Amino acid sequence: MNKELIRKMVKDAHIINWDIDGTVCNGESYTPEDCLIAKPRWDVINILNQLSKKKYITMLTARQIHLANSTIKWLNAHNVIHNGISHNKNASDLYVDDKCVHIDDLIEAFK
Repeated sequence: MNKELIRKMVKDAHIINWDIDGTVCNGESYTPEDCLIAKPRWDVINILNQLSKKKYITMLTARQIHLANSTIKWLNAHNVIHNGISHNKNASDLYVDDKCVHIDDLIEAFK
């Protein structure tokens, strides 16, 4: 996907669901301790925080519900600005995730 298209998608989005593991932090977290010691990706956090000034950001995670408190503590400790956290896929104008393939890229790959 090219830079211009990505910038347009972000510009047009009002609601952004943003993944946590592998996106705002490196790796994946399966325990409360994993959540608390996850290494932040400052380049991503800086972009997210900049966008949060004009966008509604929901942190979207597949982490188990028992990790919610540790996840929130980590987000707060690293000043990740967001409007909420969800363990379910919500309505959104844009999803930011490290494990996704844009549908157009998938179609092109299988031509």
